[in-house]
Amino acid sequence: MAIKFNSNLTIIYEKLYDFFHACIDQKQRNQNGYEQIYEIIEKLGGWPMLDGRSWNQTDYRWENAYVIDAQLEQEYLIGIEPIIDFRNTSKIIIKLAPPYKTSENIINLMGRNSSVNGDPIMEQTKRLYLKMLKILRQNRRPQENQTDDQLNDQELSAAIDELFDIQLRLQDFASQKHSMSYYQNNYEKHLMNISTIKSNIDFDISYILENIFGRTFTDDEVLFVPDIEYLIHLNPLLAATPKQ
Repeated sequence: MAIKFNSNLTIIYEKLYDFFHACIDQKQRNQNGYEQIYEIIEKLGGWPMLDGRSWNQTDYRWENAYVIDAQLEQEYLIGIEPIIDFRNTSKIIIKLAPPYKTSENIINLMGRNSSVNGDPIMEQTKRLYLKMLKILRQNRRPQENQTDDQLNDQELSAAIDELFDIQLRLQDFASQKHSMSYYQNNYEKHLMNISTIKSNIDFDISYILENIFGRTFTDDEVLFVPDIEYLIHLNPLLAATPKQ
């Protein structure tokens, strides 16, 4: 069954849809080529779904992958941005939060219980993901495509299911975005220095911040953290990301 774009999908899946059709559109493919895509994947530390059993986990660091994604304007697990400091509107403070998109959470799958013509949107997206992986794998240079190392369709589908499970859990952990007036009235409650943030998480937030903004962040620097519980819940899920 052909997969049609549905407007209920969030921005992540819009991008996945566009990326997939860029892969199968011969004119666009010839214009862009695949090499740029593979170069990005290599910088990210490889992709086990694409590299299969030849993927080397020692080359992978989640924080580095996030920085590269952020540089490509693809913030996914965490939203990091400079905002006006309500304590002094002439200054800027860094906001560390779930990756919200306006009033909608960017990680909200939307299609958990939705369907189009009786076909669940989530299942459509999984099939799209699998097709995209196959196209990327087929167009790699022969020496990079070792058949014996590749995951079969069943293994890829299982990995995709795991990935979607992580996203669903993230969706459940992210709280609803409060109004601007709420944060103006409760701003001080959501200010936290980096040392305190580090005591609640296991990943290297200083590495991420310093590589995104190109400066040093000391442990006493204060950030605006509207949802620390989300970051706490993110910890165990990040441990699973190398498998994906």
